[in-house]
Amino acid sequence: MHNYMAALRSKQQASRSLSGHVSLGMAIYHPSPLLRCPSGLFPPLSIRPSICLLGHVVGLWWWNRIRTMSRVTLPPVVPLLVLSGLYLISLGCGGLPSGKLPLPAPTNASAGAVSVSISPQTAALGAGNSLQFTATSSGLPTADLEWLADGVPGGNSASGTISRSGLYTAPQQVTSNAGIVIAVSSKTAPAQSSTATVTVMPGLTPITVSLAPGVANLYTSQAQQFTAKVKGTTNQGISWFVNGNEGGNPRVGTISSTGTYTAPVSAPAAPSVTITATSTYDAASSATASVTLMAAPAAVTPPSILTTSPLPGAVTGSAYSQTLAATGTTPLTWSVTTGALPSGLSLGSSTGIISGTPTALSVSTFIVRATNAGGSNSKQVSLTVSAPPAPPSEVPNPVTVPIGINMSEAEYSWGSFPSGSELAYVKSNHISLIRLPIAWERAQTTLAGPLDPTYLSSMKVFIEAAGAQGLEVIVDVHDYGRYNFNWAADIKANGNATPNTGSSEFTIGSPTVPVSAFADLWMKLATALKGTPGLGYYDIMNEPYNMGDATVWPTAAQAAVNAIRAVDMNTQILVEGTQWASAYWWPGDNGSLSITDPANKLLYEAHLYFDSDGSGRYLLSYVAQGAYPNWGVDHLQPFLTWLKQHHFKGFLGEFGVPNTDPQWLPVLDNFLTALQAAGLSGTYWNYTFHSPSDPSWWPANDPMSIINNGQANPQMGILVKHNTQSP
Repeated sequence: MHNYMAALRSKQQASRSLSGHVSLGMAIYHPSPLLRCPSGLFPPLSIRPSICLLGHVVGLWWWNRIRTMSRVTLPPVVPLLVLSGLYLISLGCGGLPSGKLPLPAPTNASAGAVSVSISPQTAALGAGNSLQFTATSSGLPTADLEWLADGVPGGNSASGTISRSGLYTAPQQVTSNAGIVIAVSSKTAPAQSSTATVTVMPGLTPITVSLAPGVANLYTSQAQQFTAKVKGTTNQGISWFVNGNEGGNPRVGTISSTGTYTAPVSAPAAPSVTITATSTYDAASSATASVTLMAAPAAVTPPSILTTSPLPGAVTGSAYSQTLAATGTTPLTWSVTTGALPSGLSLGSSTGIISGTPTALSVSTFIVRATNAGGSNSKQVSLTVSAPPAPPSEVPNPVTVPIGINMSEAEYSWGSFPSGSELAYVKSNHISLIRLPIAWERAQTTLAGPLDPTYLSSMKVFIEAAGAQGLEVIVDVHDYGRYNFNWAADIKANGNATPNTGSSEFTIGSPTVPVSAFADLWMKLATALKGTPGLGYYDIMNEPYNMGDATVWPTAAQAAVNAIRAVDMNTQILVEGTQWASAYWWPGDNGSLSITDPANKLLYEAHLYFDSDGSGRYLLSYVAQGAYPNWGVDHLQPFLTWLKQHHFKGFLGEFGVPNTDPQWLPVLDNFLTALQAAGLSGTYWNYTFHSPSDPSWWPANDPMSIINNGQANPQMGILVKHNTQSP
């Protein structure tokens, strides 16, 4: 009885279980003339009839089968078969519009360590252009990934196509900006997917990036600036990478947001790194450069040139060789960076030897540079090329009335005193007298104050150097009868020693610049310079003009002479006339000038240029002016006559002609003949020399200079002629 009841309970339980399965099957598979799935389980969707019908047939078969087996214990596979019918119905009764398969919704759930990502996440692309996407999967084989464009596997002509490797090609034509969703998903784990968005634009210029330089070689810790440009967009944003690492790292080097790459402290195992510049607007657009890293070389000591200036002199027609010396790690490379060597000489770039045979007289000033891997060093040097000494029987006797030259530049704010090599050049051309213009404002920076020690020292060095070579110097205060309290600024603006329009210049004898201040200058100068070897004359003031009352200048000149004689009774004194000391106009401008010198060593100084206004500018040509060979001789006569009438001694401090027209040369020649015949010496204007401190507007070629760029001008030959005579 017990066994029977147990069997009955088991059969009843089986019947209840079977009834449950039957109820589920009926709920799902009940046939319908419309072939629609029960709305309680699936929403009404478009129907694929063949699959849906198959699902119903399977469901009906299992329904009849279950009914016939209601008293039989069902095997465990029955529920699985029922579920298969459910699946078929879902396929047949469900589906997507337009034949598209559903995309699995992104989810944070994962099967273990499975994940999928896509790069880039956003991009912009022109119609018809291509872009490579990259998928990264964790825990999935690459073959398991499927690419879709707007939900279509592989894409289509409307959305663009995408290959199995992720190469997306935009549709050939779009009428406006189109956003396309690119997706990659796992076939075996549909929940694992990733998407990106591509904006396809009509007629878009392809985005390209250029990078310069493309190749670089750097030592460790060395820096290199890279420059990237983006074309096809106004967005110039760039992300920088070193070997794929944004911003780099200490192992491969770092790169800043502006593209400055700094090599690592030590070279990595792989000596080459790749710099990548990627557009922040379009991550698919980039450019690369290759950098080869090298270990830093051994420490290099930069050069330092030891050779001093001037270099030993050279002689025309004779071989010359001089080695420039420098310290520093070898090898050194030598070059001339400014100026030029004398004609016929050259500098060995690897030896530093200046050699050759000079072909012309010159005083050349140039800058040499020594360079090595550690840096460079430059120095200005000068080299004088002189004529060979004449045989003893042909040495000309010096004339008793020498013709000298002015050596101008120390009177300017930037100027310096001539060098010893320039003095040697002058002497080699038989010139023994030098007029040296100086600036009152440089010698005495504060009116009636102490003399400037630096300027005074340079002046004395020059005078002594001239004396050592047998030359005589005239110290000329070149200030036109004025003191300029804003002299340095005015001279830079106007290019004159004392600009006529200087708002801060005042004449001697005015309340601002009293005569006593002028006397103070000469008391201090004479005290400092007296007895200096080479000192010949004090020229108390150059070309005073518009001095006011006619008595002002004679009074000031007498005060200066008295101050000098209070401390120096030996040096000769030159007193110039007013109105630019014109020789031609002297009797009218300075007829009553008479200065007392207790030492009786005073000369009156005039100036004479041969152009029509006597300025020395030569604005008119020789013909237009109506000049003639004895023009200078005739214009000298008024001054010579005045000297003779008053039994005074005279001197011509300035005269000169341009080298632009050879017709002026006979005028100069005849003038010097008349001057020397009258027993007067003079100094030609000018000997122009140049220094690195010269302003840019300073003329490189002065037509009145006896020398330009180391080459003698025709006027030099005339001076040499008048400074020599036959035995």
